[in-house]
Amino acid sequence: EYSTRYSEAIDDKQETDFSEWRAQSSINKQGSEGSISWPENEDDIVIPGSKNSGAGVYLSARERDFHRSAQSLYRERLAFGVAREQARKDLPLSTYTEAYWKIDLHNLLHFLRLRMDSHAQLEIRQYANAIAEVVKE
Repeated sequence: EYSTRYSEAIDDKQETDFSEWRAQSSINKQGSEGSISWPENEDDIVIPGSKNSGAGVYLSARERDFHRSAQSLYRERLAFGVAREQARKDLPLSTYTEAYWKIDLHNLLHFLRLRMDSHAQLEIRQYANAIAEVVKE
């Protein structure tokens, strides 16, 4: 995998479209279901938002602000000459990376069967579908 200890982080992140935010599943600790709504107790909301725009719009805007802030702090640290291994510590988990695989076809197809299933998490299904397109070629 691409190491941000030895190289600068990729300046791209996974962003969540306002329509893709999902609620925690009530029956599966590892799953999601349905849609989200504004919390009843708004004490946890950092910046007052407009309920008219919807909870997903608010969360996506906050996510973009966070990504910009984290990237700015990272770049600033590098400009000061901070070691990459320290400068990277506050980058979000959604920061893209690169990875190289070595896998046989049997296990790849098994991975795809599991991860393309309708019960798999949306994000891993999207990833598996992209890999399946490459495999088809």
